[in-house]
Amino acid sequence: MRSGSKPIVDLKVRAKSGCHYLEVCCHPDDMLPPMNGSIPLGYKQCGIGNVGGIFMDLIGGRLETSLAEYLYMVAILDTVVLIKAGDWDLSTDSEFVPHVDRGVRYRIVHQQFNWDSIKNNIALLVLVEQFPRVQHIIPICLDHNGVDLDYDNCFVTVLTAIPRPEQPMYTKGAPLVCPTESSRYYVVGAWSTSLNGAIQFTDIRKLKEWIHRELQLYNIVL
Repeated sequence: MRSGSKPIVDLKVRAKSGCHYLEVCCHPDDMLPPMNGSIPLGYKQCGIGNVGGIFMDLIGGRLETSLAEYLYMVAILDTVVLIKAGDWDLSTDSEFVPHVDRGVRYRIVHQQFNWDSIKNNIALLVLVEQFPRVQHIIPICLDHNGVDLDYDNCFVTVLTAIPRPEQPMYTKGAPLVCPTESSRYYVVGAWSTSLNGAIQFTDIRKLKEWIHRELQLYNIVL
């Protein structure tokens, strides 16, 4: 089913034929070639969001977001320390555009991190290779000096997927982002811990100097 030029994916409908919910069973002669939706961007940008996604319209869900709605989200697989970007559903590879994987070269933990107080609960991952800037993978904005943020409409984005026993899902580290009037998103915090139902966030705004200083040691300039 389509809505205009985008297909509609109903999460409540399970195909009786055994096909994945992102697929439609058909005769092999009627198979369509894979969609090439990875459009490289010729300029740097950050914090872009797409309300409702850009590849499909999603219905039948609760809190699920559509593909490429929040382009800055990544999954950290601690079993092999692998970072996935552009992966909407970790349980399948049937998305309209491919995800991109990157390995981790260095891990940097804050030197004053304290387990008891959870103070300075932040770490950086230096990748083997940077992610491409394509239509469905764009980083979040970090520096917001001189930028007016709408702190009344901040929110947390968390990965949603069918959990696998070998890949448990965690919400810790999920970004707390705030929009500008023009709907550009900036990260201001990261989910640190939850105690008695109260969520505590690491204040990224107070750690920007540490982030820049540590990355400069690896010749990385944000």
